[in-house]
Amino acid sequence: MKEMNYYKLYLEKFLLDNDLAKRYMDNSVEARAKQASECYEQMRRNGFTVEQAQELAMSELMQETFLPEA
Repeated sequence: MKEMNYYKLYLEKFLLDNDLAKRYMDNSVEARAKQASECYEQMRRNGFTVEQAQELAMSELMQETFLPEA
């Protein structure tokens, strides 16, 4: 059974809601979701609260995401 990743679901919904899915739905979504999950876990291990860790993970997930092409 494959593990569900909250960050992947969030990012996919964001892309769909903003008509960016065709442009960005690829392996980068999976990679960003994994990075955000790892960020959350690391921050919790470092003593951050759930809210602080979540905020940092979401920042990691959306960092430099989906800038308009020049």
